[in-house]
Amino acid sequence: MRTRHIIWAVCLVGALVLAATGLRAAGQILPEGYPDGLKAVDGWVVSSQGRVFTKGSLYGYIDGGAEAIIHYGFRRLSVFYLVPRGAAADSAKEITLEIYEMETPEGAVGVFNSRGAGDEYVSPRLRTVHWIGSKQANFVKGVYYVNIMASGCTQQEVEEFTLALFRDMPLGRSELPLDESWLPELDFVPGTGHYMTAEEALAYEPFLSSPFWGIGQGETEAYSVKYGPGPADYVLLYFNVEKPDLDNEVLKLFRDYLAQVNWAEDFLQGVDMQGKYYLFGKYGKTGVLILGAPDATAARKALAESLDRARQSLEKRAGEKKKPPVTK
Repeated sequence: MRTRHIIWAVCLVGALVLAATGLRAAGQILPEGYPDGLKAVDGWVVSSQGRVFTKGSLYGYIDGGAEAIIHYGFRRLSVFYLVPRGAAADSAKEITLEIYEMETPEGAVGVFNSRGAGDEYVSPRLRTVHWIGSKQANFVKGVYYVNIMASGCTQQEVEEFTLALFRDMPLGRSELPLDESWLPELDFVPGTGHYMTAEEALAYEPFLSSPFWGIGQGETEAYSVKYGPGPADYVLLYFNVEKPDLDNEVLKLFRDYLAQVNWAEDFLQGVDMQGKYYLFGKYGKTGVLILGAPDATAARKALAESLDRARQSLEKRAGEKKKPPVTK
């Protein structure tokens, strides 16, 4: 009996090893080895050994743009070169795949928002922030920002590659604390929306540089975007920690730098020397700052709409988390 059990155990271990070997031979991306373990992506195979860049070596790979990526919380970059499976040696089709691993999903989205013209194709089949062109595609999944550069490919081929890679990549925290669907109906300036770092908050002196906000310190997430006319600054905030004195802190800040400071329809409002309006409002752990708006009525309407959208989204998320698991 013992001998039979030993034989069974050896066979089981052997089957598992063969299964694992088969997965690697098939080129599937394994989470525990990703992204260094990349072998293939649905119809494409890696043609040469990948390269890995850290903070120190990134400057040698990206000429003049490394600093902009590093300040979003860069960990490493893995670069792979892929060709169609079974393609002839003289095939003109090739994909250069850049996978940036960041410290947080917010950092990955920050890099994404700094790339692209904003008018590229968006696939309804890919449920993440992304864009797809005939020669290039970008997307975010968890802490990864992915840049795909294609040569000799059609846009459909680029899209299929992008979808396959997204499916194969490991799971991660891809749900950002802020949701762009919370933004109100405004004429936003293309390419200006991004997650704010501590360094960028300093540029909004004095309204976002004050320590009580905790932007870039893990306390508060801030998504900033400009909108017209003006343009004014719209900042969507999400507080990861409780801030019981927030209203008093913002009130003091407004009174120090603005005139005619008052609460209007549950929103704090002030006016600067140029006659532009500054507003702040919040719902739960969500806040909105509008800085330098020319029209107070329109700004109040936008702020109210945004907080209402945030409320609906947060309530929906909470309801989905409370749903019991589906049993068959």
